Amino acid sequence: MLWAAQLQRSRRGLFSRSPVRRLAALGYLGGRPGVETARLLQDYVKWEAQPTLRKRGQHLLRRMEAHLD
Repeated sequence: MLWAAQLQRSRRGLFSRSPVRRLAALGYLGGRPGVETARLLQDYVKWEAQPTLRKRGQHLLRRMEAHLD
């Protein structure tokens, strides 16, 4: 239950208007590998307009996928 609440907060931060919040959410999610996190990162990478943050999201997604394989 605690994990679901934290994931929900991270999801809100990940799609925030604030680039700083998005960066913080990426940092949090980077330490929590899992299928749900990978799916969330896939959506984020498609959505993110800032190249620097999108690249960071892609890097984390590749790392998640490697961890899950």
